[in-house]
Amino acid sequence: MHTRQFFVWLLLFMVACKSGEKKEIIPDDRSGIEMMISEYNNAFIRYDWENVLDLIHPDVFKTISRQDFKKTLETAFNGDGYVIQFERMAIDSVSPVVIDKNIKYSLVMMHNTSFMKLTGLTDSTITANKETLSNACDGMKEQFGQDFISCEVQNTGIRFSIKDRCYAVFIPGKKRWYFLSKDEETAIIADNIVPAEVREKLGY
Repeated sequence: MHTRQFFVWLLLFMVACKSGEKKEIIPDDRSGIEMMISEYNNAFIRYDWENVLDLIHPDVFKTISRQDFKKTLETAFNGDGYVIQFERMAIDSVSPVVIDKNIKYSLVMMHNTSFMKLTGLTDSTITANKETLSNACDGMKEQFGQDFISCEVQNTGIRFSIKDRCYAVFIPGKKRWYFLSKDEETAIIADNIVPAEVREKLGY
């Protein structure tokens, strides 16, 4: 199992409105964001990478091509000795909307649950791999923080849940909400898309 490759996927996954005015979230905005996250969730469950990419903010692909992003997802979910079974993306909270140049921005807090299953196991290797799985679990906690990830070692793999946050961005010309991740690896991409004043008001 290539742990580095697995972490690359997590970093990408956790990739996956009048200037400065902050408003309470209105039902249409909330439902639009929930629908977008639901589509994103269902696309990951089906391994429908084209639909996943369609839901990511289009400006992301000025930095990394759709083809390269898709290849990374395909490789990461079907790695050497393991497969990732995405289970659920659930919204915990949605922030009030901030509007800048007619584009709407919101910060979505959520948690994602997946199962990393080792492949090609036999009865004799299940026991031997438990230590490897336990070490991988500890590695994830160290990388993402004890407060942000929980994981459970099972016979054939690890079930893990990650607390995450992303921007939801409504582009009027396209009449839809888009998903935009931000973490240490992708911050420069997100910061080039979300204006500094908006980031300050959203607190991220």
